[in-house]
Amino acid sequence: MGDRISLMARKELTKSKAQEYSRAGKKRKGQMLDALCEDTGWSRDNARRKLKRALGARGAGAGAPKARGP
Repeated sequence: MGDRISLMARKELTKSKAQEYSRAGKKRKGQMLDALCEDTGWSRDNARRKLKRALGARGAGAGAPKARGP
């Protein structure tokens, strides 16, 4: 664990990697998460969420619950 980067730099890095992450296969996504975690100090789960949000995807639990059938 070395020096961490600033909040703005993390946001820029996440935004720049989000498109590539969305198109990548499972193995490449894992490699990208590892690199992002090393650069930012985030956990893999947090890095994954940040990448999805950078694309504008809604997170789990957002909005009204789905209506159930009878």
